[in-house]
Parts: sequence; C-alpha cells; structure tokens
Amino acid sequence: MKKWTLIVLAGIMMATASFTSLSPPVQAAEEKVPAPAEKSLTDAQKTELEAMHKDALQREKDIIHKYVEYGVMTKDTADMILEHMDKRFEKVKANGYIPPRHFGKLPMPHQKPEPRTND
Repeated sequence: MKKWTLIVLAGIMMATASFTSLSPPVQAAEEKVPAPAEKSLTDAQKTELEAMHKDALQREKDIIHKYVEYGVMTKDTADMILEHMDKRFEKVKANGYIPPRHFGKLPMPHQKPEPRTND
C-alpha cells in the first residue's frame, strides 16, 4: 500500500514539474502602456448621464422597498442600504459622472503588473 502511495505521489510531482516548465519565460523589459488622458464631459452628456443614474438609483431603491414589503429585509437594514446608495450617487455626481480609475489595484487583464522595487 505504501509503495502505491509513493508511486502516485511521485507521478503527481513529475506532472506538476512538467507543467511548470511549459510556462513562458518572463520578459524583463516590457513596454509601459500610457495612461489615458483625463476626459471631461459636456453639460449635455452630464445631464443625460445624471438622468440615467437617477433612474437606476430609483429602480434599486424600489427593489429594496419591495424586500422590506415582502419581509426579506428589515427596515433598519433597508435604511442603511438606501443611505449608502444616496452617498454613492452623490460621489458619482461630484466626480462629474466619470467612473473612478483605481490606481494601485489589480491590473487590467491585458496589462502585466510592473515588478516591484524596494526604493
């Protein structure tokens, strides 16, 4: 029994070693992708986006109210969620309806992360 266990473990280790050797080598000098220029919206675009955001916010609020009506959620929980939704809308409005860029977060799928340096 021990012999079979050792054979299976050796096979797994060999298979793992063969898969890791198939990975492509990491290139040291990657071209950096330039960050997109800051965009701004026209007043007409902002007005259109504001209407769409308000519509989406009202739909989400209606869903929360239905959860309370059906007894799935308490009134206190719903009030907390609705307050958070209002704050999120105000933040979007303050940013001019342009979605935030999350620098320092995970890279986009088409971008490779930059190597870290200890400076």
